[in-house]
Amino acid sequence: MTTVQRMLLGALAAAAAALAGCGAPAKRVVYPERLRSPYTHQPQMIWAVAPPRNESGVSVVDELAVGDALAEELGQVKGIDCLPINRTLGAMRALQLGSIDTPAQAKALARALGADAVVVSTVTSWQPYHPPRIGLNLALFAPTSLTPDDASLADDLRGLREAASSGGPGSPKPGGPSGALSGVSLVLDASNTAIMAKVQTYGEARVERNDPMGWERYSKSMSLYTRFACHTAVERLLDAERSRLSQSTVTQAADKTDSAR
Repeated sequence: MTTVQRMLLGALAAAAAALAGCGAPAKRVVYPERLRSPYTHQPQMIWAVAPPRNESGVSVVDELAVGDALAEELGQVKGIDCLPINRTLGAMRALQLGSIDTPAQAKALARALGADAVVVSTVTSWQPYHPPRIGLNLALFAPTSLTPDDASLADDLRGLREAASSGGPGSPKPGGPSGALSGVSLVLDASNTAIMAKVQTYGEARVERNDPMGWERYSKSMSLYTRFACHTAVERLLDAERSRLSQSTVTQAADKTDSAR
């Protein structure tokens, strides 16, 4: 075989290999779907996250880490800026609050931070071993309006003083019917195939294309599974608030119609 023939055969082999590579299916690129604020009338709002309360019965829960994950997921919502949880802790110390136990405390904290709303949360279930499980309760509290009058402010501060003087055990809990705008409660158990399908959707949009573990990394690491859980909880809270606003709009429209009659 001549040198020219060997060169031609080499070129043909290289071309065949290139064609074979082109035929291999490319890995699908998935981008995270950004959550959106339900407040279409307000271009940008400021929220804060109070440190979560641990009621899971598991002492190893890092409440501040869960709070940080909630704040980070809220901060990625289009139309909402979330304050760092360290800033919230500083405001709570200034108000001499060890925790948020009443709607009045939540509203006072929002005003101290200059925030439009405060998310008060509870960790209700915590299983860090495979398959992981997390339970979360979220309640959204806000002042009576974005520009409250002196009377509403005095009412909230009066309630804050009464809760502090009584020690708080008999006070109504956040997330109940007294004061929360919206609330959600969920348990995300990775042993459930429907939950794992949601983990896959969330993880595929956030892992590197060459990650050997792929989206399953979000079900193997408790910190990453916590991020998924916080994202899901925030999404459901926004949906609940969107539903509340829709019902309010319908009610106002009905009231106007009745008045016209």
